Amino acid sequence: MALLDEETKKAIKDYLSKMRDVVELVVVIDRNSKNCMYCDEIKQLFVELDELKVPKLKIKLIEKYDDNVKVSYDISPDQVPIILIRNPNIKAYIAYRGIPADHEFGLFLETILEVSTGHVHLSEDQINKVKNIKESVKIDVYVTPSCPYCPAAVASAYMLAMINPNIKAYAVEATEFPEESNRYRIRAVPTVVINNGQNRFEGALPIDRFIAKIEETLSKK
Repeated sequence: MALLDEETKKAIKDYLSKMRDVVELVVVIDRNSKNCMYCDEIKQLFVELDELKVPKLKIKLIEKYDDNVKVSYDISPDQVPIILIRNPNIKAYIAYRGIPADHEFGLFLETILEVSTGHVHLSEDQINKVKNIKESVKIDVYVTPSCPYCPAAVASAYMLAMINPNIKAYAVEATEFPEESNRYRIRAVPTVVINNGQNRFEGALPIDRFIAKIEETLSKK
């Protein structure tokens, strides 16, 4: 049974027709992974997206994690399943871990378009603040598909990563990574974890407060 109906397929093609640069989706699944409960659905979703033949959307499906995946894409085995969203003209590390479903699927399509155009909805002052971050920052935004506030938090993290290559941004489907969610005591979504637990906050904060949380984290070192 198809995951995307004909009306949805047409809407996706129309929406992604606005893409400017080529975007490659690197989809890594591995049925041996303890977190791969929805890998069959992830594979089917991206096969169906590939079949739409969107001119500037390229999909690479990798069904077995190995050292080449680690070296080529900077992915650790505990991060699988994962989808990287890559524009060769923008040095940005943007990823979705798990299956982008429900509220998150709309954001996922929006992210593809924005990575393609390189557009971010930030002021010049905000962009300059993000560019001035000189240290490595890892942002994990824990989400669930039914959460209406999660896409805004993920979108903020992705924008920061598009501006500054020192920032890596991940959306993490919390229920698909239960051990990790327990380790970081994820009790509500969205929860944002910075640098593997050096700092954290709940909710979709305004972008200025999001940036301030990163600066606060780095100042504690």
